[in-house]
Amino acid sequence: MRSFIAIELPQEIKDKLAELQSKLEPLIKGNFVAKNNLHISLKFLGSIGNIAEIEKELLKISKDIKPFNIQIKKLGIFPSENYIRVIWAGAYAPELQELYNKIQTSLEPLGFKKEDHKFHAHITLARVKAVNEKQKLLELIKQPINQSINFGSFTANKISLFKSTLTGKGPIYEEIKKFKFEA
Repeated sequence: MRSFIAIELPQEIKDKLAELQSKLEPLIKGNFVAKNNLHISLKFLGSIGNIAEIEKELLKISKDIKPFNIQIKKLGIFPSENYIRVIWAGAYAPELQELYNKIQTSLEPLGFKKEDHKFHAHITLARVKAVNEKQKLLELIKQPINQSINFGSFTANKISLFKSTLTGKGPIYEEIKKFKFEA
């Protein structure tokens, strides 16, 4: 079973992000993440068999975390302006780094390698195959108004373990289990 750990977004933030996606559509060729699939990824697990040990670790982590506020704002691209492959919206909260670190450390003994790149909390909006209007896209992302784009904030009170099923029409995400923050 292909799976990942993430924080779900409230519907009103998903709606605002979907509005933005429609504005980005003419600027790129690629795959936009379906509105219902928008989330903040914390760890991609890949193909897993027995999930009991993972669930046990996530339960421990959730008991040690207090609910916290996340702000969704700004736009960005990965990996660079010269090679745009992902368009994202930022997710900002100091607690996200702490949560990410706990997940990395807790799952490493179960055979999940720690990521070798810096964690940048975000919501993937589109996976880019080609850019139709690079200048317009970069202007949208770099303009000073981007720094004030705010899609809202919400209180994160749980993490979820998701199953990801790949289909010809894109992935289907199904929540397997949620782990409420209890600290």
